[in-house]
Amino acid sequence: MKWTFPDYLSSAEEFNEVVKAFHEALTETSNTVLIPKAINPRPSFWFNNLCRSAVRKVRDARRLHRLQPSQTELAMNFHKETTSFKLSIRKSKRLGAMELANKVTHANIWRMNDWYRGKRRMFSPVLTDERGNTAVHPKDKMEMMHESFFSPPKPLKGDFSWEGTNESTRTFVPVTVQEIRNTLTSTSNTSAPGASSIGYKVLKWAFTEAPDEMTAIVRASLKLGIHHPKWKSLLVVVIPKAKKPSYSDPKAWRPIQLLDTLGKLIEKIMARRIIYQIGKYNLTPMEQFGGRSNSSCQDALISLTHDIQTAWKQKQVFSFLAVDVKGFFNHIHHDRLIKVLWDKGFDIPMCLWTKSFASDRSCAFRLDDYLSDTNTGGEG
Repeated sequence: MKWTFPDYLSSAEEFNEVVKAFHEALTETSNTVLIPKAINPRPSFWFNNLCRSAVRKVRDARRLHRLQPSQTELAMNFHKETTSFKLSIRKSKRLGAMELANKVTHANIWRMNDWYRGKRRMFSPVLTDERGNTAVHPKDKMEMMHESFFSPPKPLKGDFSWEGTNESTRTFVPVTVQEIRNTLTSTSNTSAPGASSIGYKVLKWAFTEAPDEMTAIVRASLKLGIHHPKWKSLLVVVIPKAKKPSYSDPKAWRPIQLLDTLGKLIEKIMARRIIYQIGKYNLTPMEQFGGRSNSSCQDALISLTHDIQTAWKQKQVFSFLAVDVKGFFNHIHHDRLIKVLWDKGFDIPMCLWTKSFASDRSCAFRLDDYLSDTNTGGEG
């Protein structure tokens, strides 16, 4: 697909047109070059010729036993071959585990957990919400889950207007090619793509072939303060949470949001910029461990342990309260968030981009091989 790329994107119309053409070019190239693999279920790594031979013997013995069920000899032979099959499976798993352990390296040590898990598939049961309403059809389940996951936040009183003058506002710095390259390099090729099915690997190929075009798109997105509508369309895959007593409750399911990779790339760049400015200008207190560079949950645990031990040495009583806020990110007030960014000195393009990123979002649910309509989505 051939299309003319403008030298400079100065308006929202040009930006939206270029992003649409860029996505169409990626999709057309992927469909032409990348040949979909045929579905070919592979056996487990430990399933060897010994297991195949045992399976054939069990099938033959079972067939003969079903033809003449009254024959005691055939029944005993079927039982014998079944027992032999189980022993063969146990022996093959042990030998396969030994071979797998010999191949362990620092790069694949955490992937060793997958060898015994396999692939499980669970279909959703009839769902029941807090009011006693039930949902049987997948479409009704989607509507119930959408209401449970994306319930609208309560209105917040106050004036959150922010546009104007702020002496502490910092100057906007354009995105560099190296910044995009570093962010793109840190992404995983195995990350699940969004509805466009364009993964990070394809995006890396596109950046290698057309770095100027991708750089212009990223720069225009941040400078114009626009997050393209295509990047705000989510594909929500619902999976069951582990070890729940009942899966008839929508809260026992976890929504996984799959976004377009180019949009996620811009989100990563923006997140890095926000975290960088938080650390450089001390925009959050030191007691805030999340959302800061070189700070993690482990640091919070070390600080908590230090305070507990200090209190004990002083013969004091220490109390600790943990609060789990339900749906915290889904109930963030967007206007207040942008007002906080503005008051903290973030530049106007970053505030405008955040406003565009958080508004007019839509999603489609996938559950039990059923895909809902896109208009069932909600605000981000």
